[in-house]
Amino acid sequence: MEHLKEEFEKIKEEINSGLTGDASKDVLYLIDMVKVFHDRNPNHEFMQEIVQYTAELTKKITGSDSNGQKFKDSVFYKHSLAPFLGILKIAVDEAQNGNPEKALSTIEPSVKEMEAWLSRTKIYENTSLTAYYNFDEHFEIALHRHLFKPSQKMQAPNYPLHDMYRIYGGILMDLQRFDDAEVALKKAMRWAPTKAHIALEHAATFQARGKLEKFFQLTIETFKIAFNKKDIARCFRNLGYYFIEKKLWTEAVCCYKMSLGCDGQVKSAYSELDFINKTAGDCVKDTGYDVFCEIAKKYGFPMGGGDPAIFHLACEYGIQYFDEKDWNFAEYYLNIAYGIFEHPEVKKKLDVISEKKKEIN
Repeated sequence: MEHLKEEFEKIKEEINSGLTGDASKDVLYLIDMVKVFHDRNPNHEFMQEIVQYTAELTKKITGSDSNGQKFKDSVFYKHSLAPFLGILKIAVDEAQNGNPEKALSTIEPSVKEMEAWLSRTKIYENTSLTAYYNFDEHFEIALHRHLFKPSQKMQAPNYPLHDMYRIYGGILMDLQRFDDAEVALKKAMRWAPTKAHIALEHAATFQARGKLEKFFQLTIETFKIAFNKKDIARCFRNLGYYFIEKKLWTEAVCCYKMSLGCDGQVKSAYSELDFINKTAGDCVKDTGYDVFCEIAKKYGFPMGGGDPAIFHLACEYGIQYFDEKDWNFAEYYLNIAYGIFEHPEVKKKLDVISEKKKEIN
């Protein structure tokens, strides 16, 4: 315990060393110092104590109990994580039960409160040292590093901000408030830039407003971060929709077939193919592999199961972990690669991993 006291005394000394005696400057300085310690380590064991100490200093500097409380209120969001997640869950349940208005009234106050808190504290603003993102799985991080090459240390906010905005945007879509949904889902993408599902929801706001060229462009861009079959399939369905609207029937058929190759459980893809057959069956040319290759090259989207760059990246990580005999991570990355392109060498490694894990168990 003694060494912890000594460590906290050093922290207090560091905070005190920057005080100037000018009350207005020192209050702003203390808020900045909380952010400094948070950026160093969001899970700092003394974070609560640091906030308490800086609040006490604020009270002392200003001579006001209320200022000390206001300081703490400015630093901490009003809800801890569990109640915040509870609000999101209630909103989702209401939306799924067909009550979008009630869902909106549940989530919107928390969105506004969170935005005000983020704006006031700037606690999750990216700096030259730290960048804040919500990643739900390892390959999202790998993709982010590959695509954006960040120089900062990446940290996760204490709150799932991407989910908050995704849910909020989805409810706004249900209410046909498409402009507002676009804004919310764009914010979700800021926190989760390599989550294809959110990018596709964002693209859907343009589809809903008939802004087809933007819808098409965003779908093409989403292929760069789509690494699971359902998201890749949805990308191809988006393209199929676009081509139907343009009455490019052969292109539409090819895309819906590719979609079904990735995810054969989506009934709407079969329905669209049936619609094309009844509407313009005579106009559809051969939709074999060579034709699809020509279409993909012309419009700039990947062949088959997804973006080759994602396949190679997943292989790179998978083989690295395979060589290190970290079978769980090797299996995770190689399954992603195999889902995009069923390469026999990847399958061989997955079979080896399966045998190795059996031996361990």
